Amino acid sequence: MSAATDAVDEHGAEAAEAQLAGWIAAIAGQDERALAALYDETIARVYGLVHRIVRNASTAEEVVEDTYFQVWRQALRFDPSRGNALAWLLAIARSRALDALRHEARFRHDCLDLDDMPDLASDARPVDELLDLARHRADLHQAL
Repeated sequence: MSAATDAVDEHGAEAAEAQLAGWIAAIAGQDERALAALYDETIARVYGLVHRIVRNASTAEEVVEDTYFQVWRQALRFDPSRGNALAWLLAIARSRALDALRHEARFRHDCLDLDDMPDLASDARPVDELLDLARHRADLHQAL
């Protein structure tokens, strides 16, 4: 690439960053149109990142929704002097995606194979024997 092309690309990136930062500032003022514009401009990148992390379309859609809702709630926290707007947005998306993975892992369980389970009925003590054990334990507890 030539120096002129690099300068044009750099200017375009700066303009895009300024636009994103402007939308986030407007979102901080509760501007729904700014949120819609930010969404339209960034949805492909946000969804792509999230889908690569969670590897499930429906989970990715939920995470993307959570991401933009968090942007709506926390737009006041964005500080353009600390980083660029797209990086801030993608960091939120990444964080939401990792939270979704942790949440799914907590509730994921392995299926039990009933064929490998011991026959609990054959090992069970008769009800009368269990009742006697409970009475003796109560008597022992009372004596102590």
